[in-house]
Amino acid sequence: AKVKMPFVFYPGYNTNAYDYQMLLIFLVVLFCTVIAAPVFSAEYQTQADDILRCTKYGKARLAVIKLLSALFITSAAFLCCAALYLVLSNSFYGWDMLKTSIQLIFSSVSLGSMNIGQLQLAVTAAGWASLLATISFTLFLSSRCKNTVTALSLALLFCLAPIILYMASSGNAVSWLRCLLPSGGVSILGGFAGEMTDFNFLHLGNFSVWSPYVIAAASLIEIPVLLEAYDYPEIDKLYPDFVDKDHMYYGTAIASTGIIYNTNLVSEAPESFTVFTDGANKGKCVMPS
Repeated sequence: AKVKMPFVFYPGYNTNAYDYQMLLIFLVVLFCTVIAAPVFSAEYQTQADDILRCTKYGKARLAVIKLLSALFITSAAFLCCAALYLVLSNSFYGWDMLKTSIQLIFSSVSLGSMNIGQLQLAVTAAGWASLLATISFTLFLSSRCKNTVTALSLALLFCLAPIILYMASSGNAVSWLRCLLPSGGVSILGGFAGEMTDFNFLHLGNFSVWSPYVIAAASLIEIPVLLEAYDYPEIDKLYPDFVDKDHMYYGTAIASTGIIYNTNLVSEAPESFTVFTDGANKGKCVMPS
């Protein structure tokens, strides 16, 4: 029989949906960066850290809890948003399209040998790794900055740095720097998702490597490195009592506090701050706030 109209092959997926996934990942990481920036810097700014470090668990244990909490909360937010988007997007286009080859959707020169479903999972996994690397770097900045504005400004600058570098130059050295940055994998320009459907290689002498491999490896390496304990270069000049055994914090100042008493009313000089909790001295003591 004669066909009345030509057949049209429809792959079942649109590149716009892929672009929206990239945009979603970038915005979630940006949002999580804003959340993580004040974790330590806010305490420095209010000087609350001086009090916290004097508590029983206000040193290494508190620092570890803060780090794990920040990583857990941001990871949960990322995974929930990514999963929700993929469920809605794939339900709209039809789950059968997940078997479509990426070469059919993007370009015949796309290097990755995978289908749309595998690409979505790879982008989500790489985005999660980049998120952890970015948040680890943000926490690193937060622990070094004395106020929240500085920590947040630097963290956002490094989040946007891969985009700025991508627009500034396409040279090999700039491409290496862009891919090695903690947020390089979630960039909306030249990020992991964009590089997966392209044919870009980074060169180091006679050696060449596909850019998504560099981005993924850099993220996985940066996570433990940025969360590692800080070894102060002049640690030998500090009093041992001012250095945490795990090198999670260092004392920055010595503050002495004394007890002033009226020699006409007190016969024996107090030797401990427990005099303030002694019921016999109720109403006789004053402490500054």
